[in-house]
Amino acid sequence: MKPFPGKGPDGEPCARRSDLADLAILNQYLERFTSMSKRLSHLPGQGRAWIAHVDALKSLVAILFVGRGDFETIDQLSSDRFFAESLGLKEIPSESALRRHLEEYAEPLGAVADICITEFFKRASIPLDTLPDGHVTLDIGVLPMADPCSFLGRARWGHVCKNLRDLIPVVACLSMRKWALTTGLLGRSNDEFAAFLARVIDKAQGLTDAPLLIRMDDVCGAWDACKALSKCNQADYILKWNCHDQNLPLWYRRAFTEGRVNTSCPGKEVALLSVEDQHSRDNEDGTQHKAGARLVIMVTKYTTDKSGATLLVPEVKLEGWWTSLRLSEEAVIALYQDHLAQGRHISRFKNETGLDRFISSMPSVNQVILASAALACNIRHLIYQPGFMIEEPSPSAESNAP
Repeated sequence: MKPFPGKGPDGEPCARRSDLADLAILNQYLERFTSMSKRLSHLPGQGRAWIAHVDALKSLVAILFVGRGDFETIDQLSSDRFFAESLGLKEIPSESALRRHLEEYAEPLGAVADICITEFFKRASIPLDTLPDGHVTLDIGVLPMADPCSFLGRARWGHVCKNLRDLIPVVACLSMRKWALTTGLLGRSNDEFAAFLARVIDKAQGLTDAPLLIRMDDVCGAWDACKALSKCNQADYILKWNCHDQNLPLWYRRAFTEGRVNTSCPGKEVALLSVEDQHSRDNEDGTQHKAGARLVIMVTKYTTDKSGATLLVPEVKLEGWWTSLRLSEEAVIALYQDHLAQGRHISRFKNETGLDRFISSMPSVNQVILASAALACNIRHLIYQPGFMIEEPSPSAESNAP
């Protein structure tokens, strides 16, 4: 099959293409910018597997690419000849065969999918935008999933639902364009999150020499993230502070006494304060860890509502961010505000792949699905970039082709 030129009959770039037509481009990108086929051909168990490893993983990436995050989609496409030809599949696996294959080979398939994400960044020369100060943003956010019991059934799968509820699907995105760097399915252990964070930073630093700016909410404990990031070179951070159990009157007094107060907006007063927050916490091995970080506090006092009516009791809101940056409080808060776009990107991530729930009872299979979804989203994102075009092979290359 020749490369899809990305042009219409009149020679102009195609403005829109159907999802199934894009599968031909998906396969070209997988072959050109990743070593998926080569790596899967060397995996153990190829001869005794129900289906070929490459057919299983490509089929999974494809159904996520077209926005159908469920195994049943593969049966609907089993009679579509174009689906198999565009992906170069020897045979289209059935729903039961695909599910069984992923359950048996989840760990090696997930490792290959994660490696292919990094290869795609390098071989496709993905542009990594930087902030004015030279940082490359690395945003980490949670992918909210529906209750697994809603589709697995409480009576039969109650123990499985409990295990899935204890896991947190996490997506790490690189640069301002929010390219998916890696995914994880994390438990509540601080050590597990620290290991994931170290892996994310190592992957990001392998793609860019620019310093990283890590931004995240309180996923598995922001302070534990501070502890892990304190050992990392060339990485700054802004982490959302969990202030739900804080003493609001105390911080209100400190902010409006020691901080800078802005009263330029009628009915609203904003006090900004920076403090050095020191923590002492016992590690899981019994040792004690002491560390400190700069904490930026913002206390907002509202005396009127949105319509301008005076409130009987003023409303006070407390927010805070741990950071390693030595910028002004306003600059730190402004840098974090762009992280809020991570939530919109994760919503798009879910909508494009159709992943609104866990589609397997096995956490290892769900990890393969998350990594495959990240790869599919990156390829779709690149295809729909302005000015996208797949270069046609030169005449000399075609003549020399076997």
